[in-house]
This record gives sequence, structure tokens and C-alpha cells, in this order.
Amino acid sequence: MVCAPHPEEFGGLGMDWVTHLLLWEEVAVVSLDLAMPDPH
Repeated sequence: MVCAPHPEEFGGLGMDWVTHLLLWEEVAVVSLDLAMPDPH
């Protein structure tokens, strides 16, 4: 999901940023540990 907003020719999914952020919001609903970066 990290590559979702990047163009397909560079290995991404070609999604727009709004869709990318909506995906991360849904991940955060299930597990905040997955959605937050590791502070270490």
C-alpha cells in the first residue's frame, strides 16, 4: 500500500492521493499499530 499513489510504470498502483489516504484510514480502523509508523 505504500506504493499505491505512484505510477504503474514505477511499480505503484496509480491511485490518487485521496484514495490512498482512504485506504490507510480503513487500515487504521482495524489496527492503529499498522497505520502508524514505528517511532524507533
